[in-house]
Amino acid sequence: PGEDVRRKLDEKLQLLRERIQTCPVASFTYFLPDDKKEGGEYVTAAGHVKRIKELEEMVDLTDGTEIPIGEIIEIELEELQRNAK
Repeated sequence: PGEDVRRKLDEKLQLLRERIQTCPVASFTYFLPDDKKEGGEYVTAAGHVKRIKELEEMVDLTDGTEIPIGEIIEIELEELQRNAK
């Protein structure tokens, strides 16, 4: 992603960090590499954010989904929409 897009993603991640105790609901679109061949696909996962693991650079959802922060291209913050604009 471009610098402007990356800055907006960082702002949304910071909002999630600030509200992590409330298990905020968010939707993430990110690149999922293919284990068997070159390439992969863009997928969207949504759910309650359980934690953001800074060292591993991963976002964990309560359903067990792990999202690599470096592969995220879009974050939609469900209950934070009113505050994020």
